[in-house]
Amino acid sequence: MKKEKAAILKSPSNIRIANQIVVMDYIRERPISCIELSKKTSLSNPALKLITEELLEEKLIVPYVNINNGKKGRGRQRVLYTVDNDIGVFAAIDLSGRDMVFCISDASNQILIRDTVKHVIYIDEDVLKEISRKLKNMLLSDVVNNRPLLGICISSPGKFDKLTHDFISAPRVKDCRTLNIQKYFENEFHVQCEMFNDINLGLAGEARFGSIPKDAKNVFFVFIDITSGSSLMFNGDLYTGSNGFAGEMANINEVDDCSRNYLGRFFTITDIYAEIHEFSKDSNDPFFKQDVFQLNDVVERYKQNDPIVSKAVDKSARVNALQLLYIANLLDLDYICIDGRILDFGKEYFETLLRYFRLYDKNFNTVQIITSSLNHDSNLLGAVYQASSKYLLSRFAEMAKKRTNSENYGAISYFANRVQ
Repeated sequence: MKKEKAAILKSPSNIRIANQIVVMDYIRERPISCIELSKKTSLSNPALKLITEELLEEKLIVPYVNINNGKKGRGRQRVLYTVDNDIGVFAAIDLSGRDMVFCISDASNQILIRDTVKHVIYIDEDVLKEISRKLKNMLLSDVVNNRPLLGICISSPGKFDKLTHDFISAPRVKDCRTLNIQKYFENEFHVQCEMFNDINLGLAGEARFGSIPKDAKNVFFVFIDITSGSSLMFNGDLYTGSNGFAGEMANINEVDDCSRNYLGRFFTITDIYAEIHEFSKDSNDPFFKQDVFQLNDVVERYKQNDPIVSKAVDKSARVNALQLLYIANLLDLDYICIDGRILDFGKEYFETLLRYFRLYDKNFNTVQIITSSLNHDSNLLGAVYQASSKYLLSRFAEMAKKRTNSENYGAISYFANRVQ
């Protein structure tokens, strides 16, 4: 174990921070009593008393009284704790789709107001200006009620340096070598601004609010759409790799027969379209003469058992089952979660994929394959969660400094990727 990581784990201040994170996550879900917190966290009553008193003092939580009337006239007061949503609000921005989606949320991760900039093919400074303009108007809305903006989290496509946020490659971002999206919003709003890979935030959103069970520790999250991408959670933390690029699909120079014939990624909707064109060369059906297909039309053909479309979609299920089986064998996971418009092909497609997975599997995998329940909002909700969580981590670090009159031993960087 690296020396700095060992110091983090042994530091009493950072043990306190770890416990504060757990307690605040439960309090952010709903009002809760110390008795319930003790059962859920296994923390002692004295430890919870210290944590809640400090959170109250810092005005991060507030108490309120719940009248529990078991019998008329014999009610007793029970103190619950809830988030102090008056501390401020957060902005979450998802740049991953054709519609740029963004929202304002409170400290309990409730979305107060949301908006979009529609039909964006390439992201440039004009797009960022329009998002900023709309966000500023949203901050003036009645639901925000003059609360200050405390932080921003951006879900971004492309590969970027995890420290400077300068793009390394981003086909959808114009002038990506000079346009630093994180710095742009930081300069516009003068608050802490974080930027994460979109698929990483998709996993965070699904883990906190979606179909991934709360006790899951090792998860592979895959997004299959026009393109594909993936992300990983190990031991409850997002795994981003040495350079922040973990989960990237293969992007291979096709220089010989071996590299030309190697897919090395998931079979996307784009691949389905290509196979439909290939399989329909001898067909006289005008539908197959289109240069560009619309997904809704292809899905409808699939539901009608069109033989050409069904053959292409079936190939997608077979290839993707093999890809998932390879990942399952390599990583020994609790869950695999699938998101993206590949799910528009419905229950039949998912069941076909599972059937091929079981057919190909000789290792008796126990991994459970599930689908997203967030209706393509996983990236945005992941940004909602990370925006408030990073702010709380900074507050916990300041509390530790004040409490111990010392530094926090890098706890922020250690806890920043925690999602479970």
